[in-house]
Amino acid sequence: MSCLPGTVFNPAGYCDWPDNVLGCSESPPETGETGETDCATSPSGLYRNPNDCNKYIQCANGYRYDRNCGPGTVFNPQCTCCDWAYNVDGCN
Repeated sequence: MSCLPGTVFNPAGYCDWPDNVLGCSESPPETGETGETDCATSPSGLYRNPNDCNKYIQCANGYRYDRNCGPGTVFNPQCTCCDWAYNVDGCN
């Protein structure tokens, strides 16, 4: 399905604004002094954990949830998914 400019495909089956689709927000995450994602000021979505490729951060409505990728995989910010390490720069 092709979406009009400024919209993205929502897995619910229709084109939608990026802010309404998990991981598609056009706004970058806010980071604190430690480089960590600050979910209180960041859009909801999935973000790279700057300290561990095997983990990622889920921001949902201002709350932070630290998540783990499955064995043998690392977080890939390009697809906002867990992927093989050879597909992710800096996580080989």
